[in-house]
Amino acid sequence: MAEVPFLYAGEAFSLAAALTWAAAVVLFKRASDTVHPIALNLVKNGFSLALFGPMLLLVGGSGLGSIAPWDLAALVASGILGIAISDTYLFKALQQLGAGLYAIVVCLYVGFVVALSFVFLGERLTLLQLVGVALIAAAIATAAYEPDRSHRARRQVLLGLAYGAVAMLSVAISVVLMKGALGRVAVFDTIVVRVGSGLVALVPFVLGRPGRCILATLRGPHWANTLWGSFFGMFGATLLWVLGMKYTLASVASSLNQLSNVFVFVLAVIFLHERLTTRRVAGILVATAGALLVILGTR
Repeated sequence: MAEVPFLYAGEAFSLAAALTWAAAVVLFKRASDTVHPIALNLVKNGFSLALFGPMLLLVGGSGLGSIAPWDLAALVASGILGIAISDTYLFKALQQLGAGLYAIVVCLYVGFVVALSFVFLGERLTLLQLVGVALIAAAIATAAYEPDRSHRARRQVLLGLAYGAVAMLSVAISVVLMKGALGRVAVFDTIVVRVGSGLVALVPFVLGRPGRCILATLRGPHWANTLWGSFFGMFGATLLWVLGMKYTLASVASSLNQLSNVFVFVLAVIFLHERLTTRRVAGILVATAGALLVILGTR
């Protein structure tokens, strides 16, 4: 572990990353009210690449040319799955569910990563992890079920849950794909390749007449929310996440990062005026506890 710049620096950076990402989700939710998910994802990736590209040169130059072909292919595939596909469906889920329920659904991510690592990487699955996954599933069912919902509202929630599950499965597969390359490729090179791949993969969807209709949604009133969400979510939170991982144990950083779901839930109530129900409070607490059990079960 690197020399710590101040006491509990890693923990502080990890908490700051969680809070910064939560703020970005609230901004993205506001933007998603009028901006098409593909347009939102395209701007997010383009803006992020414009920030990370120069930073890559500032920290010592790009080593992209020295990346082995297999590692490059893995990172490109990871970017397409984890950024182009996953983030688009994540924005769709955000539209349908709102930030509060979204915060609960994204807890599926750790469960999918553990399951895929067990199947494809041969990693051991512990009882603690199984309990954690069961808690996450129970939390989603508890928070999503409201007997007084209309048929249309129930269908909207189910659609949002499906979008969220696809998003989390896609990003989990992308993590498993790039896991081997992470030990051989520099952090900023990894970020630029993944974000760039995600950006390029979205371009065909904004070509032609249908694409112009998608891009036209960017002219709405939430343009500033899109840019600030991109800055906080892809630049600020990513940098803080990397610093957190650098200055504390990975298990500690990962556990603190999971608090972003709680922060999203709280900020959604304060700034988006989403309903605060007993089911949702129970759901976010149980889902976060389940995610922490999955993480701690890897130790």
